[in-house]
Amino acid sequence: MREIRVEDRLKQRTEAAGGMCIKLVILATAGLPDRLVLLPGEKLMFVETKAPKRGPTALQEYMHRKIRALGFKVHVINTLEGVDALFT
Repeated sequence: MREIRVEDRLKQRTEAAGGMCIKLVILATAGLPDRLVLLPGEKLMFVETKAPKRGPTALQEYMHRKIRALGFKVHVINTLEGVDALFT
């Protein structure tokens, strides 16, 4: 399975929940998570999607730590079941 399938499931589940799944394409700041998920009730999550058995790079882990230190959630998901778990 490829990473795009995980991203597609995330987008579908987010929209079904009434939210927005925004792809972050920021060239000036490398290592940011792939997606910003906005859900009703002022819920915000950063999501890094990966292919199965893959994890974030060292730079991505560094950026995730910085974001978490600010009090935001960062989820790293590499399975369809992992996406579904966000919405249960």
